[in-house]
Amino acid sequence: MIQRRNSAVESLYLNRLEDYLTGEIELPASRLNKRPPGIHQSDLNDNSCILKGYYANTLEELPPMGVETILRFATGRFWERGVAFSGELEPKQLDRIWVTPDDYHPDIGISEIKHTISSSLSDVRTDFPQWVCQMKNQAYVFEEDHVNLIVMFVTGNTASFAWDRGNMPKGTRYRGVAFIAWTFEFTEAELEDNWKKMVERRDLLESSINDEIPIHRDIVLEQLPCRLKKGGKKSYWMCEKNSLGEPRCGYRDICYLKKELIK
Repeated sequence: MIQRRNSAVESLYLNRLEDYLTGEIELPASRLNKRPPGIHQSDLNDNSCILKGYYANTLEELPPMGVETILRFATGRFWERGVAFSGELEPKQLDRIWVTPDDYHPDIGISEIKHTISSSLSDVRTDFPQWVCQMKNQAYVFEEDHVNLIVMFVTGNTASFAWDRGNMPKGTRYRGVAFIAWTFEFTEAELEDNWKKMVERRDLLESSINDEIPIHRDIVLEQLPCRLKKGGKKSYWMCEKNSLGEPRCGYRDICYLKKELIK
């Protein structure tokens, strides 16, 4: 895997935004299409909770979103559709897994568009393995050897997370906002190995859904993101409450792992 910052891609998207802000172009109206039924790559990606895919496919009625969840997702969604060149791309299913890229441009190919309150000093490969996994899925399913990653860091090279503040290297100049584009190139072997992992997780999830038995804790914890608190104790932040006191995960109150992970 090769990761390189791509100034040409950055200019392409920044020029589009400037053209919009100066009245040169009109952005098309956007509608978020409903997800097709079944298993999606987001149910299976690295650094994610596979139990969400189980509950999403077994509950008759999904839990409502909290206020913070709505605002965060809406902000990211507005950014994605505002900067994208293409309209809503049609999802593509391979091996019973749905995959949908954010954008396509004939000169640069597929792009994944992100909006985050993490620091621009983050290492994409280690801090956002779910993004890398997602891009590998898109490259494999849409038969590309590279995918662009377009990221708006709304807090620049600082982080809005209280636990991540103060990690800026000494001598680093503060930036209040950052926009970075990378191009990730993948080998055929990397894409095949990643997709094999996706299919294995799909089999686990399908079996769990069909049997109506949640996936075993050990398998869930292999993928569930966590951070280490002082003393080395693991904190499964995705299962905790957000700054408004709402569950970060809509399935928190019914999840069988809640009592075990949240003390």
